[in-house]
Amino acid sequence: MLKFILNINIILLLNCITTISLYASFYPNLYPINSPYRYKDVSQNTLFGHYSEQPKHFDPARSYSSDEYLFITQIYEPLYEYHYLIRPYKLIPLSATDYVTTEYFDKNNKKLTEQAISKDISYTIYTIKIKPNILYQPHPGFTKKQDQFVYHNLDNKFINNQIKISVHSHTNII
Repeated sequence: MLKFILNINIILLLNCITTISLYASFYPNLYPINSPYRYKDVSQNTLFGHYSEQPKHFDPARSYSSDEYLFITQIYEPLYEYHYLIRPYKLIPLSATDYVTTEYFDKNNKKLTEQAISKDISYTIYTIKIKPNILYQPHPGFTKKQDQFVYHNLDNKFINNQIKISVHSHTNII
């Protein structure tokens, strides 16, 4: 019985090989029958890629997988990138003009030195200058009125009443 099943499997295998060989010999320029891509897409200059998990976030602050990062980098250019030819890797400006500058302040808004102790620091200002002609989506945070930012230096009452960006009355950009 086992010998009979093996013989049938060998015959089926030979039939498949013969069919594929005949197909290839009669139609040498045809598109492969087992390709997962459409011929229209393959015949053009197309790069096919894959990802192992469906992206969940396109917000760079919330995304955490390399699959999401593949999409994010196609939406906007990051401020910095790694120089992969230098070991250890070195961070270099990409959209930024230079590296981030840091300023430390105490509770009286007095600027502290860079060697300040963490218990003396009340808040920190990070400044990143971006290259010219790089545009971002309009956002109320960048709205100016009479050369002053509308939504900077807000009091707690105003902040606590804000729920969504869409409730802001000023939405033009600089």
